[in-house]
Amino acid sequence: MTNDLENLIRSFGGDKVETLKFLNEQILREQEIYWQRFSSFAGLNAGTLVLATSNSISDHRLIIGVGIFLSFLWVYIQIISLRYADRAKPMYHELRKVMGVKFSSPQSRLSSIVYKAQFLSSTDAGVVCTILVLILWIVAFFQT
Repeated sequence: MTNDLENLIRSFGGDKVETLKFLNEQILREQEIYWQRFSSFAGLNAGTLVLATSNSISDHRLIIGVGIFLSFLWVYIQIISLRYADRAKPMYHELRKVMGVKFSSPQSRLSSIVYKAQFLSSTDAGVVCTILVLILWIVAFFQT
């Protein structure tokens, strides 16, 4: 076990079950916050896109510039959020293995294929989505 994990277990009086519960709660909470931020920025970008395509706006480049700024901020914040969401996972999985707790894989055929490939986690895919939106805004800027 890593020193960080040993220290964490000690802080729970040596109780591995409580430590595992704590790590699981940390992961779940950070995931929740990650997706709340994602949804907020997705809404801001959607609203900005509506403004950028509106016929009542005369300066579309200004609105698209706002979209670029929001998307750049979105990408940055999601990357930082991803780091927070992933910080407890290594200790959680290490302790889970030490305790002999099996990690159940997805049951559906498609999710099993994606899970086995381990190409992108859902939070990784969220970051990729934000980058694609930023690219969309940049292309739109140069098209107007």
